[in-house]
Amino acid sequence: MRLLVAGCVSAVSWGTTGGIVVGQTFRARTDTVTVSVSVTRGNVAVTGLGADDFELLDNGVAQVVEAVTVEGVPVDVTVVYDTSPSQAGRLERLKADIRHIAAVLRPTDLLRLLIFGDNRQVVDVFGWQPASAELGLEAITAVRISPVNDALLISLIHRPGVGRRHLVVALTDGRDAGSAVSASQIRDVAERAESVLHLVMMTNASVSPSGGAGYFLPVGVERNGPELLREVAELTGGRVHDRFLGSPDPVKAFKAIFDAFRASYVLRYTPAGVALAGWHDIQVQVPGQPTATVRARRGYSGRVEQWRHER
Repeated sequence: MRLLVAGCVSAVSWGTTGGIVVGQTFRARTDTVTVSVSVTRGNVAVTGLGADDFELLDNGVAQVVEAVTVEGVPVDVTVVYDTSPSQAGRLERLKADIRHIAAVLRPTDLLRLLIFGDNRQVVDVFGWQPASAELGLEAITAVRISPVNDALLISLIHRPGVGRRHLVVALTDGRDAGSAVSASQIRDVAERAESVLHLVMMTNASVSPSGGAGYFLPVGVERNGPELLREVAELTGGRVHDRFLGSPDPVKAFKAIFDAFRASYVLRYTPAGVALAGWHDIQVQVPGQPTATVRARRGYSGRVEQWRHER
């Protein structure tokens, strides 16, 4: 994991003109781009929409939405669960939460759990597992650091298989300490990732135990990190959920997010009238639903050689 983070830091630092390394570029198959879109009115998903209901602009050029799918698309789910001192005293509940979250998933969905480890590590607890698998949670312990940014980077670079989607739900207070990457660098990755990120901002009244051995936050906390992470989530088509502050219920939060994600739409279109390579701004609207809130990722990075290879 540390090697992976180091490689991604290099990609973010040096990829300002050529895009992020393979795995960060929005994928296309047979010249087709897919975009996850949620349409809600209040907290209720707007259902029953078809391709003709959507208006999609790629770099300002109107595109023809060829297909819309919902619900049945299998989902890769990454849960990032904060095990830093801010969540001290919650470890047993964490294990119960993960089992309840797994029970929400469908047989075709996959789950992985990322937590924090000592020595500035991000730990992939059991790898990608179907919801019905026996999850090995016994080794989870509280740690002294909170490399939130590193965990989000590892989450966002996942490349789902063809015909699948990737949802990231991070249960954290958003306060990074000890990461190798900054929130601003995570923003660069988010612009090119194929993931939808939701942040559930959690606090705990029983923070670091007084005098507890080794519970501390290292220097170098990124003060504006939570604000930047809000922008990161919105870039991917997700958002920040902060109504759980002071009374976190991770299972309830996850279920609401996952249900809404399942009810969201996957739009497919073949770009026309735009250059294939370079950065593409995406704008999605539903003209027939003027009071609805539409959330979609803001763009993707295309490369001609990649499209030719995958065609």
